[in-house]
Amino acid sequence: MIIEGIRYNVSDVGVGTFDEKSNERVSSIPWHETIENWRDARAEYRSISPLGKYAWVASKQYRFFIDIENQTAEVNNNYMPTYLALMVDSLLVFATPWSWMFAITKPSKHGNGAH
Repeated sequence: MIIEGIRYNVSDVGVGTFDEKSNERVSSIPWHETIENWRDARAEYRSISPLGKYAWVASKQYRFFIDIENQTAEVNNNYMPTYLALMVDSLLVFATPWSWMFAITKPSKHGNGAH
């Protein structure tokens, strides 16, 4: 996903941000360094918040929470959201841990979707 000229990439073992035009790396946040064997950290499922502030990753053995804004990563086996919801203007945007995204329009006061 690209936000304000920065491309976000949730890869197998880390989150990278890159300048959209030059493709230069802006930051790299590895979560595999939080455990002993990096192969156990390899992502099976990955998700990123709609504004690129957070990422969630699940490997076969671990769950990770990555705070992209503060550039931190931690093992968090207790929680991986079923979905995220965010209201953007008149759209309600949902993102699942598998990075499928869909949006529905916010109902109007009349209940028919008209604005």
